[in-house]
Amino acid sequence: MRPETDLRPTAYVVVALGVALAFVAAVVPHYDAGYRLDLPVLLAGLTPYLVYSLFTGFVRDRWLYAGGALLLVFDLAFKVRERFLQYDGYADGLVYLAPLAAAAVLALMLGLGARAHRATSLPPDESKPD
Repeated sequence: MRPETDLRPTAYVVVALGVALAFVAAVVPHYDAGYRLDLPVLLAGLTPYLVYSLFTGFVRDRWLYAGGALLLVFDLAFKVRERFLQYDGYADGLVYLAPLAAAAVLALMLGLGARAHRATSLPPDESKPD
């Protein structure tokens, strides 16, 4: 059995960067007052990182690192496109749906990772439930 590396500090950095990215996407220009915080966009943007942070206690191997890296790359590309390149006041609603879809895919991926981690960490006689 190979020793496990603890990737929780990396997961904490992923969550911190995700919170910052969600905040940047939620601070939108307002025609009269400069900028305003769009709370539904902030909450939708935080959803995948909430799901990711829930799995940090269960998944400790490559699954955690890969999930965080994929989440950050997808979210950064999506939010740069939606907020800075094609900003239209989030009229198409994609800013609400894409993070929820990412959270669902991430939960499935990390759930499989947690299951694989549990199966490899149990002794051979306890790996199959009764």
